[in-house]
Amino acid sequence: MRTLTCIFIVLLVSTNLFSQAIESVGAGVIEFLLTNPKTANRTNASEAAALSVIGSLLDLSARRKHEVNVARAGRDEIVISTNTGNQAAVYLDAQGNVYLLFNGTIYPISDGLVS
Repeated sequence: MRTLTCIFIVLLVSTNLFSQAIESVGAGVIEFLLTNPKTANRTNASEAAALSVIGSLLDLSARRKHEVNVARAGRDEIVISTNTGNQAAVYLDAQGNVYLLFNGTIYPISDGLVS
């Protein structure tokens, strides 16, 4: 049981590919291990507590990544950053007009330039 848990945790930590999906699966596997009577009876209280904390953290991280992905998909904004730390944001409004926000000032961008 301990080696299976260690291998599982190492796999989760070592890979960053499809991190939201892996974190969701990892949280589900940990929940299964803690609720299945065959595996739950083999873990002591400290192992169960550690797995519970890790599972909660994985679940929370997966939810946050999902919320960020949903928020980014619904935005009509592009943020441009420079090496000096300045940022400008390009916005698109509901009518299709494009604006540049820089240092608190909004600059409309002409339709000819956008085309």
